[in-house]
Amino acid sequence: MVDIYNASGWFLFFTRDWIVNSNLLDTDYYKEFNLEEGSKPYSEPGRVEEVMHWRFLEEIEGSPPPAFVAVIPNGRVCGAKGAVITPDNKLVWDLSIDYLSTPATHPILQLKELPPIRKISGTAAVLTFSVSSYYYHWMFDVLPRIELLRKRALKADIFIINDFLPRSFQEQTLRILDIPLSRVKVCGNDFHLMADRLVVPSLTGYTGHMPKWACEFLRKTFLAKNFLKKKGYNTLTGCERIYISREKAKMRKVINEGEVVDLLSSYGFKKVYLEFMPFEEQVRLFSSAEMIVSPHGGGLTNLVFCKPGTRVLEFFSPGYVNVLYWILSNHLKLDYYYIIGEGSPPADRKNNMVWDSITVNIDKLAHALEIA
Repeated sequence: MVDIYNASGWFLFFTRDWIVNSNLLDTDYYKEFNLEEGSKPYSEPGRVEEVMHWRFLEEIEGSPPPAFVAVIPNGRVCGAKGAVITPDNKLVWDLSIDYLSTPATHPILQLKELPPIRKISGTAAVLTFSVSSYYYHWMFDVLPRIELLRKRALKADIFIINDFLPRSFQEQTLRILDIPLSRVKVCGNDFHLMADRLVVPSLTGYTGHMPKWACEFLRKTFLAKNFLKKKGYNTLTGCERIYISREKAKMRKVINEGEVVDLLSSYGFKKVYLEFMPFEEQVRLFSSAEMIVSPHGGGLTNLVFCKPGTRVLEFFSPGYVNVLYWILSNHLKLDYYYIIGEGSPPADRKNNMVWDSITVNIDKLAHALEIA
């Protein structure tokens, strides 16, 4: 058994700190990449509201952290979320971020003992993220790290991931990326693996603020003509106007969806359920769309496959506005609009009512369709 409390300090905020402390900064064990151009101002979203929502007015400060790939000799991965631990027993926070905790309260640090270590020879690449079974986070917080491994020209014997769902978009995308499931190790509660060489690509910028290079990687990989032809899609045809329904979802449903669909149908929109659609078909659908209407949700991750100029109309509840798809639309030069649903916003500017359903004002929707 290993007791992580034996280490002084318990955790490090940044991988680079361990690299510096280990005198490995100017070696092949650590490589940073300058993949982003200087920050550019975002275009204002289109809206039917009199006043722009404060979330769109907040300034996003600073540039994304540098992308990097580090090699940790005898590094370890532990627990169901795949926390990264150094040989001197320190949790590395920037590779082990947990949404419900701080570095000092990370679930791994609350254990009296860690599971027994299983040692393997060779190189293991870490692709874990605390919520990697969510479509957006898999696409933007996990997969682009494979591109960092390729830029570093590092070959991995195994890939460590967590929250893996067989026969899902995760399996489909790994297959397209030529990563066989036989080389994938999935974390669990008793998982504790040490590798001769633990290769750790950095997370992709700040979650929810995806860098442009990650968008370009996903487009290059999954929108390539040869990929579409392999799947029998010789032309990029499909529904030009689509409405993404969350009727089958657990949260953020559109309460008056019947009215919404009736109006959209008169404009030639087709209602789709992305959760029942193979990944390749979602790529084809979004690459051929001229306008997409949707409540806020993971399905809009597929905007990354849209052509420039595609119109996007997103619905929010008053208590939860998340601007990540506006940021994505800016990267891709999409024409973005939004509507805030009926109801009063929280008096204290709280923005955490992630579960709230949405009631769309039909007059506002009709007006938005006219101007879009």
